[in-house]
Amino acid sequence: MLEELKKRARKKFEFLSTSPLYTEELAFKISRKLNCGNVLALVGELGTGKTTFVRGLVKGLGMGKERMVKSPTFTLFSIYPASKTIYHFDLYRIDEEDFIDIGGLEYLQTQEGIVVLEWAEKVKLLLPMNTILIEFFHSEFSLRDTQKRKIVIYTPYQWEDEHFSF
Repeated sequence: MLEELKKRARKKFEFLSTSPLYTEELAFKISRKLNCGNVLALVGELGTGKTTFVRGLVKGLGMGKERMVKSPTFTLFSIYPASKTIYHFDLYRIDEEDFIDIGGLEYLQTQEGIVVLEWAEKVKLLLPMNTILIEFFHSEFSLRDTQKRKIVIYTPYQWEDEHFSF
């Protein structure tokens, strides 16, 4: 399913994040493009910046307590009541069946907020076809500089490049 999302994407953006602040700023800019009903699938190894990215989304949507955003690994789910509510799932410790059992499918269909799924590959068969896929990678420079990350965004929406200039 993740490969299908890549194939269906209307736009692909690639970024080299040089710091957690850059990752937050990128997410801040992306937050301005999001609408209620959007689903973001965040995929990447541990420590590649997924939660930092969510912090930037929350900041961009005006919650103001972005430092309070933490990986919900042990709580599975957090709600951030920003200008557009963010439903943040961390699926690291659960599978598709668990996600369904906790009501995850209902959130994937909601039009009342933005759904952000860390470790989205765990529920890849459940993702809507209009999901925005965001992949996080340790950069090839990571051995020398642990701050750098490659972030690749596949969106089914016609976003313009100039929205992401730094």
